[in-house]
Amino acid sequence: MKRFQTAILAAAVLTLAGLSSAQLTLYVNPTTGNDSWAGTISSPSGGNGPLKTPAGVQAAIVNHGPCNGPIVVNFEAGAYYLTSAWTIPAADTCTSNASKTITYQAWSGNTSGTYPVISGGAQLNGLTWSHATNTNGTIWWVTLPAQFTTSSMGYTPEALYFNGQRRFRTRFGAANATYSSGAYNLSNLAPASFPGPAAPEPNGRIPSQSTTYYDRFTYASGDWPDTVATASNSNYNGWNPNAQSGSPCTATLEPTYGGDIEVLVFEKWTLSRERVSCIDKTNKVVYLLGSTAASSDHGYIPGHRYIVENFVTRDSSGHPVLYQGQFFIDRNTGSSPFTLYYEQISGEPAPNASGVSVVLPLAFTPSSTNCASTSCGAVLAATGIQNVTFSGLTFANDNFFPPTSGYGAIQSDTQLGMMVSCIDCSNVTWTGNIFTQTTGHGLELQTSSGSATPTANTINGNYFVDLGGVGIMYGHTPRASDTSTNILNGGEIENNLVQGYGRMYPGSSAIEHPMGAGTTISYNDVDDGYQTGIGVCIPNATANCYSGSKSAVADNISVDYNHVWNIGKGVTDDMGAIYIATYLASGNQVYDNKLHDINDAQVNDTDGYGGNGIYADQEAGYISIENNLVYRASWHAAQNTNGPTTSGYPNTWKNNIFAYGRVSMFYDGSPTQTGVPDYLVNSLMNNVFYFDGTQTARSSCPGSGTIEQNNAGCSFSFQSACTVGTGVTYANAAQQWNENIYYNPYASNWSSTSGAFYTVTVGAANCGPAYQTPLTWSTWTSTASGYPGQDTASSVITNTSTHVFTQPYCTLSTIAACENTSSQDNYSIASGYTFPANTFNTATFNALSAGRTSQTFPSCPNNSPYSCTVVDTFPTSTFSVTSTSIHTLTQY
Repeated sequence: MKRFQTAILAAAVLTLAGLSSAQLTLYVNPTTGNDSWAGTISSPSGGNGPLKTPAGVQAAIVNHGPCNGPIVVNFEAGAYYLTSAWTIPAADTCTSNASKTITYQAWSGNTSGTYPVISGGAQLNGLTWSHATNTNGTIWWVTLPAQFTTSSMGYTPEALYFNGQRRFRTRFGAANATYSSGAYNLSNLAPASFPGPAAPEPNGRIPSQSTTYYDRFTYASGDWPDTVATASNSNYNGWNPNAQSGSPCTATLEPTYGGDIEVLVFEKWTLSRERVSCIDKTNKVVYLLGSTAASSDHGYIPGHRYIVENFVTRDSSGHPVLYQGQFFIDRNTGSSPFTLYYEQISGEPAPNASGVSVVLPLAFTPSSTNCASTSCGAVLAATGIQNVTFSGLTFANDNFFPPTSGYGAIQSDTQLGMMVSCIDCSNVTWTGNIFTQTTGHGLELQTSSGSATPTANTINGNYFVDLGGVGIMYGHTPRASDTSTNILNGGEIENNLVQGYGRMYPGSSAIEHPMGAGTTISYNDVDDGYQTGIGVCIPNATANCYSGSKSAVADNISVDYNHVWNIGKGVTDDMGAIYIATYLASGNQVYDNKLHDINDAQVNDTDGYGGNGIYADQEAGYISIENNLVYRASWHAAQNTNGPTTSGYPNTWKNNIFAYGRVSMFYDGSPTQTGVPDYLVNSLMNNVFYFDGTQTARSSCPGSGTIEQNNAGCSFSFQSACTVGTGVTYANAAQQWNENIYYNPYASNWSSTSGAFYTVTVGAANCGPAYQTPLTWSTWTSTASGYPGQDTASSVITNTSTHVFTQPYCTLSTIAACENTSSQDNYSIASGYTFPANTFNTATFNALSAGRTSQTFPSCPNNSPYSCTVVDTFPTSTFSVTSTSIHTLTQY
């Protein structure tokens, strides 16, 4: 860490000494500051003035003594471009006295009103740019400064920011830099029909007698790798000069900068980024420098998509062929420094124009070629700090990128790098900050596996916008070594906006809480991401959030009053607006959340599935789920994947409004994997089920070229999978349904149809149709011998002219328009309507108030240096929002 030199001015020493027992106020200015000054005044004067860098600030704090009175650090407006990560160790804070706080904040005297920006990037202004006219417009290039050298940059940065807008590297076949729907053709990993496992797969993973490879895949003749492998004058040319076959490229003439071309492979709920080693164009095999996760859910799945990124050919002048808004860093010149190329977008200013900002993220450590640590590429890295507040600052431009072996994705991308990292921190508050322009995650608070006892951290009122991965990562993935004290305890995540997340790694959640206890996650707005909105607990093979020793339990977690919408967007599968996998931990609740417009990848993947509203995964039990509003979910409005494997831990679903689940309203899997268990798993009471689907399969499904391509999702069923055991009484049922409201305004006779409800043979091999006994409403509610006696105090509304809600649908064409028009999707109770006694309780239902308090959407801060409008980075697809007669996802 940088420290003051011994030759500090005597006046500065006297000034600091005089403040040793009182509050110390420091000022920092990136333009007029000097780290040799005392930093106690805001403008230069008489040998004193503001400090210049965060490193200078830390030296001043150490010199003063962090326990010698409260310390306030005022960051004056401007951009602080770091040349190394801002690090704060525990010794720089007062861990022994909670009253001796340190506050890093935006100075109230910033008359421009803009946030100070702490950036991990290098601004390329003032450099000498050259340009030329080409087929696609104007290409600009510049020799990168000395920071971007062979020793400091293992691989090229994967994002560039032009006037605050994210720009991307080339993608083969993409004609622009936004990569929105229709920007380029998707390449499937398998043709429509593909042979069984005994034959070599023509497109996808390669099986052998002993294993299935995840570090290579086959492709169809004429697909993109053929073009890459045969292209002359390209950045791939010469990697495999003899077109060798039957070898993982060990004898190729791969250049020094091989691996710069990546394959982005869409798995199920994740996307891996793997570096190309070489291409065997004879046997149609792409070899990678590393492997994806090895399971049926990961790797090169037939029928899924992949993208080739950062492959370029060159024109007759030797310049790379780019489309507008794309950039390319040429490292194949044999030595550094390297050259950056950028294709100008028509109408935008030139890179060398006055006032234009071009920022490229830096790699701070030479070890970045193996950037596997979550702090790799961090802008701020703190460890063990206590009693600290960060307020009004903007953090931007981390530089995480896949290591040499590539990035094999796992659930929620927990192993990605973080822009701001706080390990083993306690009583640290983050409020009113902006986290933006990341390639990895935004903010992480995690714990080591040592003796740390982190507690009482607060993340309140921040803005997380334009994120490569997760916005907030609060906690580590469960470990067998966890105890109740070395996991995060008593945290608050409240009133934050997370918008535009997963732009580089679409398997990322907006807010992810892999492990912890006593956490409150409330009043947050989450919008515009490609996977889960809010995730609680991540199961893994060796440990979960309710470990066998029970020394660490993820209990007493509250997920309340959050607004999550417009997620999935057809990019990934298997998600929830709220996902929770706390197993048998007690005291966990999901209350008063508003969750809607969840779209999985059914349109893009032949096996697409899993756009759920509330998603209780694995053997989750003991969860209280009440007063939530869920509508327009492309899979299930609510799902309990398995439920508790032992009795005594039922989930309670009470007083919720579940509307427009496309495949079903409620899914319940078998906890024992042998059909319906003989103990209570889920209790469903006082809910409103509002739907328009019937048990009739859609005639157009599956259909070539139609939006309904998934066989499993072709017909609607009110219930799905395991329900109630055949011949089992209500008191002994695995599910107990009562005092609910069932309302289908488009089909008055649905309840009299056999199959509206059903029971399943107890202990059967599974809960499939072969073991189901279809029932009508009357037989479902019958208490006669042999009938389930469910919903005896519930009500069915069959009058299609009855209006329960003011307007529970949208007549506009887009999700954003529906959200931003108060008359649309209005689930307030219709004037004059009263629910039957002992059913839905309007007095306790507050989901309409979900989201940030006193905020409208969208609501970027007025003084934000960046835009809250975030372009899509992968092709998206959603089911229809509206219809002239059916206002839902479930029919067309």
